[in-house]
Amino acid sequence: MKQSRYLLAGLLGLGLLSSLFQPATPPLRQQLLEIRETYSRSGTRAQLNFKNQFTPGFKSRSQWGGPNDLVWTQGEIFKTQTPTNLAVNGVGCFGLHSEGKIAYTRDGRFSFQEGILRNNDGWSLLGMPVDTKGNIIGEAGSIRLDLDPNTNLYGGRYTGFHFDELGKLYGEATLVDPVTGQQVTASTPLFQVVLFQFPNFAGLQDQNGPTHNIWLASAQSGRAVSGLPGQGALGAICPGSLELSNVDFMQEGSTLQWVASHWKAFSSRGPASPVQQELLNALKGDSRLRQAALDNLTHALTPGYRSWDVLGYLHSGRLQRRTGPGTLMETHNPTDLALDGPACFVLSNGEWTRNGRLSWTEKGLTSQGGLIMGYAGDQLEPVKIPAEASNLEITARGEVRWTDLGGDGQSQTHYRLALADPQSGAHGKPGPAFGTHVCQGYLETPNGDKYEESLEAGALLELAGLPPFYTEELRQPETGQRPLPKLAF
Repeated sequence: MKQSRYLLAGLLGLGLLSSLFQPATPPLRQQLLEIRETYSRSGTRAQLNFKNQFTPGFKSRSQWGGPNDLVWTQGEIFKTQTPTNLAVNGVGCFGLHSEGKIAYTRDGRFSFQEGILRNNDGWSLLGMPVDTKGNIIGEAGSIRLDLDPNTNLYGGRYTGFHFDELGKLYGEATLVDPVTGQQVTASTPLFQVVLFQFPNFAGLQDQNGPTHNIWLASAQSGRAVSGLPGQGALGAICPGSLELSNVDFMQEGSTLQWVASHWKAFSSRGPASPVQQELLNALKGDSRLRQAALDNLTHALTPGYRSWDVLGYLHSGRLQRRTGPGTLMETHNPTDLALDGPACFVLSNGEWTRNGRLSWTEKGLTSQGGLIMGYAGDQLEPVKIPAEASNLEITARGEVRWTDLGGDGQSQTHYRLALADPQSGAHGKPGPAFGTHVCQGYLETPNGDKYEESLEAGALLELAGLPPFYTEELRQPETGQRPLPKLAF
């Protein structure tokens, strides 16, 4: 049976993987510089999160890297009383258009500018015209409601307007009852706001510009599927409200501190200790050991990675994987999974992995290039999430549930994840019987030894002729919080 690239060679005593012997590997210097770039990207994302923690509709970026960048969780709904402020409570994005280009956002700071409902960057909110009964009668386009400066009436006849929770824009006309003389406000539907959802919101890409809460569809996000607020799994509109950023300051700081603690391995060289000198000499003459040490440093931010016991090799002459688990770190990302127990995820290519940093593709959920396998009834097959799926939920027992966008809004179980026992090779399902549970919104940290990392980093930098990669402190003036480590290169 094929074994996982990162897990099972050491667990089952099969020695080093074939990937360690490939002759076309990049030079050592290049690989170390790529590691530096990985840490730099993580630090940049953390700083972006802190900077935008008060930006409406902003979605935090994962510091773990990879194609799933956005962390797609609900932000707090804040009441503003401004009638053109809109928030989505639940699934979905507003659609924007400008000069033939379509983009998406959760930032509902809209206003009528020259009669068209736009955001602060000039993008028009997408909506569809409706008749007096609220039926859609046209294609999606700009929402227009002109204000006559002479009569102070909207559209020449309305004294005001409002949105409802289903995203309809109403014109308000104040009338006088000829019998009672009382004033009555009549509302006429004018436009319908459209929402869009994606099979993988985390894969949306930033639209180039000064803001970081307008996104474009990508191959990682999948195609946009449109619908109406409150339809199926789509969320409701909160008029006169804004969704705040979903940045969790404490969690961001905790993750950044964890990243920085690994980065310290590269930050100083100093006089070589006897152990480091012994390691340096061994690395010079043993290409397998050198690649194992480099592999440890390369995957220090790879969830579920099982590190090589490099110092143990110096003592015993045998190169093996560490079998102990890493710790579970909360990410809030629904496509992040951690395993609480000894089992591994099963991939379509026959490999096993503990890496629960999942990506969406049309073929199914992927990890490390392989499709995550699950049981549809008794049939073992790739776990495929359709474009119309919303509210992805994966329970502790590995049940993969979602709500169909065009359905009745009820969540249904479609798969049960498949796991593999690294000791026996047996396949099974998560739960008490298999001794492993699934934790959605968490990742398992690598199980590397930080002391060994510092020895490996210093020795490899010495071999590559590179200076240390330094860190410096960054104070956050916006929050007044204590200084946080900034990764600077």
